Amino acid sequence: MKIQSKSNCSFNALMLEMKPMSKEQKAIIKHVRNTVLDYKSAVNVLEQVYSDIYISPNPDGKSVDLKLLRAAGLTYNYIPTDNNGKKLKINIHVPNQTFNMPDRLKNNIRIRTNKFMQNCLNNISAIKNNPENMKKEENLEYTSFSDMLSNKISNPKNIPMSYNLYGTPVVTRKSDVLSYLA
Repeated sequence: MKIQSKSNCSFNALMLEMKPMSKEQKAIIKHVRNTVLDYKSAVNVLEQVYSDIYISPNPDGKSVDLKLLRAAGLTYNYIPTDNNGKKLKINIHVPNQTFNMPDRLKNNIRIRTNKFMQNCLNNISAIKNNPENMKKEENLEYTSFSDMLSNKISNPKNIPMSYNLYGTPVVTRKSDVLSYLA
């Protein structure tokens, strides 16, 4: 078992949370995936701050969250905040009538996804240097070290249950941690 750590700089990961999803969410995820993978320059820059892009279907069946997850310690992840204290994530929701117009749906999702990616790039220094992010990371690194010593996970909600759509993740997945503790 290999627990991902900050010393492993191998981004290029697009992760999808393992949750039930509707037909509409699958369509959104398909367009988000294609848009993110077309934005290679952003992916390469985010590699330098040990982050992965994470797609999470919402329980409403009509929207997904697109988040930036940053690795903290050996087992935990967190969503960094920008300089204004807002988490680097976006909710992508497309009205039902748009699903009947595939070009409009695709353009809507592309615009929102590009806005998210640009926001992440604009806040690249905040991801690393914002005092709130540094405090979160320090706390999670301490918790991660304690967990490794006690051989148990104290904050499983900070470890996503996901699979890769593309690439090798920097952040840790729940299956990685569970196999490590077994």
